[in-house]
Amino acid sequence: MKTNVIKLKFINQGIAQGKEYIYYSNNDVEVGETVNIEEGKRGVITQINVPLSEIEPFKDKAKTILGKLKVEDMDSHCGECGLIDWCGEPYELPYLCNDNRFNDTGVEKYKTMAEISKTKLDTEDYNEVLKAISDDVFKRLKEGE
Repeated sequence: MKTNVIKLKFINQGIAQGKEYIYYSNNDVEVGETVNIEEGKRGVITQINVPLSEIEPFKDKAKTILGKLKVEDMDSHCGECGLIDWCGEPYELPYLCNDNRFNDTGVEKYKTMAEISKTKLDTEDYNEVLKAISDDVFKRLKEGE
């Protein structure tokens, strides 16, 4: 049964670890997605559609996540984000979390689109590939993909 109750693990030093916590979500999320829990805290979804009976004892105190992690939320936390494979070296292009073209793009959406873009390229130069991927993702986002 579909519910808006999820379980997640907090991210500590770039790794989802520790015990699971139960939250509400107003967003459609998937297991493995990174979300903003509260200001400055992130977590990884470990379970969705958690039975309401599991949150019932403390439903009035349970919090709601802020939403899915967006590219702009990464704020130069190089190495702690799922986009590290798609960025240049620190402060080199593409520097995705400071690229205003992707402010409203979810991290998971960018990664999915980047994987598709990668298959279209025929260059071997690492920085050229990353730049071309970011340009292709932006083009496709503008087209409404």
